[in-house]
Amino acid sequence: TITYCKCSFTKEKVIQGIDNFNFNTIKNENLLTERKDQYLYDCEDKCPNNGIKLIDFNSFTGCNFNCYHCFTKTHKINSKNIKDTFKVLEKLKNNNLETLCLDGSGEIFLLFDKLLNFLASLSIRDFKQIVFITNASLLNKNRLEKLCILSKKTGINYLFNLSIDGITKETYEATRISGNFEKTIENLLLTQQYFPVLVTFTLKPTNIKD
Repeated sequence: TITYCKCSFTKEKVIQGIDNFNFNTIKNENLLTERKDQYLYDCEDKCPNNGIKLIDFNSFTGCNFNCYHCFTKTHKINSKNIKDTFKVLEKLKNNNLETLCLDGSGEIFLLFDKLLNFLASLSIRDFKQIVFITNASLLNKNRLEKLCILSKKTGINYLFNLSIDGITKETYEATRISGNFEKTIENLLLTQQYFPVLVTFTLKPTNIKD
């Protein structure tokens, strides 16, 4: 099964299998809460018509890194995992969502060609923004230029969130096993020439001093 959060505050869930996944089932669920604390005093105003605006999707677990802190048991590329990933992504289309976040359980750019085909099939009727959470190791000028062309053609804004868990070569490479600090910074600067970039930094024993 894949678990979809209904509300990040109430922690309620909707659980569906991949084969019978139906976005409308989730969309019609009641997202509102009766909690009236300091965080949710205007929750009803933030969830008009029970509308879901953002999907945080992290089905693909294949990765070219092997970070010591990762909770994923295996990063081997599995053909069924790839098939299931794009099967659900296809079902998310045509729902007028604000944002699709391709989250970091794996490295989505391992599937660059398949991802490119999926992105080319989209329009702003599907998503207005797509966020790529990535370790940045597989980015290069050619790929970024292709993504830039697709973003302009489809009208969908792309945002890159780079996982860089260290501000020195020593701490970065002690945390991001298989990562190369110089190459990552090079790709960060390169990506900034094409798209807005955020940086994710997760505190761990190897980088706490940073």
